[in-house]
Amino acid sequence: MARPKKIAGAPDTRELILNAACEEFAVTGASARLEDIAARCGIRSASLMYYFPSKQALMDILFERVATLLAIRSQEAFRLADGNYAAAIRGVTLAIRQVEEEQIGTANVMLHALLSEDSHDALKQQLQQLLDLITGLAMSAGAHSYHSRETVHAVITHICMGELTRLALGSKAERYWGAEDAVMPLIEEFFKLKPERGH
Repeated sequence: MARPKKIAGAPDTRELILNAACEEFAVTGASARLEDIAARCGIRSASLMYYFPSKQALMDILFERVATLLAIRSQEAFRLADGNYAAAIRGVTLAIRQVEEEQIGTANVMLHALLSEDSHDALKQQLQQLLDLITGLAMSAGAHSYHSRETVHAVITHICMGELTRLALGSKAERYWGAEDAVMPLIEEFFKLKPERGH
């Protein structure tokens, strides 16, 4: 297949497709069609398929982009927290929310892919690596003095998956979560530093 012609000064086609995919996924969810994504960014389906030969290929790149962004921001949250890992986990939670605001629709598709029996192995590996990274950062910031790695990993996974589900539900989330933000008080309570035994 021939490479589509590049128009001088035009935004990068690959980036246009990724942005259009986020928008379409936000409206239609994981059932979004490649034809509709192509129409949204003003190109033909054949041009889209030059860059992304399948919907899964497109989704995998989107997930990789989001996972990379979350990894960078998680590391930054821990750096800024300067050893206060409760503040760092709060920063990671806020980063998840901010990334979804920037990449609207991604949470919906990520959750669908995680629940799907189809492959999506790239996403599952990326999410596991992200959770392992955040757990490792928490442990190095002092969590090991208060909780086992397994406990910290489980709590971080619950927080991330809860946020992912809440974001994927969009405006419907309030029906289940209510208007209050319960995540931050839970973080504060669990990650609150407690005196070590014998001190």
